[in-house]
Amino acid sequence: MTKICHLSSVHFHQDTRVLYKECSSLAKKYETHLIAVNDVPKVVNNVKVHTFPRFKSRLLRILFAPILMFFKAKEINAEIYHIHDPELIFCALALKFFFKKKIIFDVHEHIKKHFYSKPYHIPAFVTKIIAFAYSFIENNLLNKFDLIITATPLIKEEVLPYNKNVRDINNFPILKEYLSDSEQISNSKSVCYIGAITENRGIKLMIDALSLDESFELKLAGSFVSQKLENEVKKMKSWENVTYYGFQNRRKIYDIMKNSFAGLLLMKNTPNNINTFPNKMFEYMLAGIPIIVSDFSLWKEILKETNCAIFVNQNKPEEIIKAMNYLYKNPEIAKQMGRNGREKVLSEYNWEKEEKKLYELYEMLRGQ
Repeated sequence: MTKICHLSSVHFHQDTRVLYKECSSLAKKYETHLIAVNDVPKVVNNVKVHTFPRFKSRLLRILFAPILMFFKAKEINAEIYHIHDPELIFCALALKFFFKKKIIFDVHEHIKKHFYSKPYHIPAFVTKIIAFAYSFIENNLLNKFDLIITATPLIKEEVLPYNKNVRDINNFPILKEYLSDSEQISNSKSVCYIGAITENRGIKLMIDALSLDESFELKLAGSFVSQKLENEVKKMKSWENVTYYGFQNRRKIYDIMKNSFAGLLLMKNTPNNINTFPNKMFEYMLAGIPIIVSDFSLWKEILKETNCAIFVNQNKPEEIIKAMNYLYKNPEIAKQMGRNGREKVLSEYNWEKEEKKLYELYEMLRGQ
């Protein structure tokens, strides 16, 4: 059986795209290994998960993780290696040139724009140097990969000038995880946000909106990006209107969504955010709840025709609370919007379709 290995020094092993979508799908056909941040070896969905340390310093990780990853990957001796982080580019190329392995680069987001939108707390001139260095890599090294996979069609178009063998595998939800029908919209005054909790993804904005109408509750599930941000947010005026669940398994996440009358997706207008397809957008749709969403052009293009979302200026809490009141006071409209979104995911925006594309790409690579 063909042996493949996914590598990530950044993501925890239970990352949805890495483990539960790509690796779990590939494990149905191939011997699949995953080296990602994890303390204990385990097998998940027939994927053999190997340990990898979490570096406390980002600089130390960038300097030493590729070297450590190279030696761990070499021990597995797979035929195809699939990396998920830019810092592992040289690790992958070493496996290709020294051991004749086939290599895939999975680009989750626009990397140069990523440098400017993440809270790295480093001087602007250093950020520019890093972005310049990655431009050099784009121009000289991306064409060495046997295949590049991107998380959206937009990122695909941005990578195509550097490597013609680029395909998009979108982060659409797994249908079997959401078995309930879409007819029930909660009559509670609860909205939800699911995912990583960062200022860039609108956590402070959500809580500011609650202060305009304290009859609403925010169901919040996920991990704060830092203890500092968590402390700041918990001191905000309307934190008492938040029910915080912390990090939850996927079954609990679905329960939280089904007990909310709408999902919030209020990312800030940054170069990276406006070009991404967030997982939670499609998970809200599949759960059968309408979305209150930032008015980005790409998101309007996806959602407006489906009529499953209300678009708001993410910098205006009054627009958010107005949308919440509209959906709560018009449950039949909210139910229809939820039904519209769910039907679109069932027919088009689902992982089962993306899985078939992933199989085709791996078979193409094996045949080369």
